[in-house]
Formats: sequence, structure tokens, C-alpha cells
Amino acid sequence: MKKNFQTMALAVMVCGTTALAGIPMPAYDSIGESNEALGFSTEVLNNQWAYDDLNVASGGVLAGFSFAYGTEAFQGFAEGDGEIALYLDDGATSPGSLDTNEDTLLVSESFQGMSSSAGPFGAIAFQRQNVMYPVPSVVIPNGATIWAGMTFTSTFGGNLHGVHFAPVSIGSSDQFSYSDTNPPFDLASFYPDETAPGIGWELYVVPEPTSLALLAIGSAGLLRRRRLL
Repeated sequence: MKKNFQTMALAVMVCGTTALAGIPMPAYDSIGESNEALGFSTEVLNNQWAYDDLNVASGGVLAGFSFAYGTEAFQGFAEGDGEIALYLDDGATSPGSLDTNEDTLLVSESFQGMSSSAGPFGAIAFQRQNVMYPVPSVVIPNGATIWAGMTFTSTFGGNLHGVHFAPVSIGSSDQFSYSDTNPPFDLASFYPDETAPGIGWELYVVPEPTSLALLAIGSAGLLRRRRLL
């Protein structure tokens, strides 16, 4: 009876710890409020990829992400399809720069029927696309740099673009965004203000399964020590 009680106590402790540790936490965040958006990646043409470097504040298993997009004020309304890709900056011969032939593709997602309207009186307005994974599996290493790219295909009205913000609130990014029209992804200068860190992204992570396993082992050891005492 005592052994069964200890086993049940261990299960409750491990499950409770897992639940607490499994809450998604932001590892990168550059999406601000609507009045903090600096502009659109207007030099990135329809069907052209635009990338930003996301230096994460913490690692873990990718639980989900968000990105910001919109259209220019003078276009009024835009509708189209989108695609995103997340690459880990781990290329053998090109560390610190995007190389889709060497860097590891972590995530690729497509979205249909996206739309956005311009803000009133030329104000920056944007939409958020949110994705959460019920069973996270993609590992983001501690201190990793993620190349986050997006591209859009117009189906009606104007063109959709990524939206830029400043500052980055969690993690960091340089002041450049990158286009793949002329590899190795030359700088696309969107604004006179070159301190803008780049396109709005959020990444959410939970601790890696190995971390949860260590917590479980520690919990088992604690119960065993109490039994011996």
C-alpha cells in the first residue's frame, strides 16, 4: 500500500512538473503595438522571400510562432497566400549568413486566404498569423540564430508584406532584413531609419524532453530519499 502511494505521488509530481514546465514561453519577440510598426518590406516583391535573423533568448522545443504582415496605405486592401520557413543557422561553411542549401530547415508552413487592410490616414496597420503545435517536436538550441522567412502571392488588390518593428523586446536581431533575389541574400533597405531590427516575429518554446526527464529523475530520487528516512 505504501509503495503504491509513493508511485502515485511520483506520477502526480512528475505530471505536475511537466505541466508547469510545458507552458510555452517567448524566446523571441519583436511584434509591438500598431503604433510601433515602422513600415513594410515594400522592396520585397510579390513571390519574393524576405528573411530576418532572430537571435533567441532561450532554447527549447518550438511550441509555436507568430508573424506580422500587412499592406501599404496607398493600396487599401490586399489578399493573397503566404508561406514561411524557419532555418537554423548551422551551415558548415556559412555560419552567420543564410544558406538554404546548408542551414537546417526547421519549419515550413503555407497559408491561404490571407488579407489585410491599410490603416486610416496612412497609419501602419497589421495582421498576426499565429501557429501553435499541440505536440511540439522541433528543437531550438540555446543561443541559436534562426533565419525566419516569408513570401506572399497576391490574389486580389495590393501586395502583402512583412511588417517591421522596433525594438526587439525578447532576444535580438541586427538592423537588416535580407532578400534572396541575389544570393547571398543582399540587404534590402526599407527605411531611412536603419536601426529598425526587422520583420515582426514571435517564437515560443517549452523545455526540451531531456530537461523534463531530468526533473522526473530528480523527483524520483527525492521520493526514494524520503522513504529511506
